[in-house]
Amino acid sequence: MQDVWLSCVAYYLQKGQKLDYLLNLSEDAKIFFIASMELTAEHENQKIQTIFGSMLGG
Repeated sequence: MQDVWLSCVAYYLQKGQKLDYLLNLSEDAKIFFIASMELTAEHENQKIQTIFGSMLGG
């Protein structure tokens, strides 16, 4: 879980969140942030698959 949280912190730092804010989140908020990051990644992957699928005739 710690590796996932560190990835999440890096993700949200790139999005402009403040480090102090992220480090002081409650456990429930951390779970929400992780789930939101994973959902965004899933949507981005679907977009990429759609683009490359159409380029390859799929």
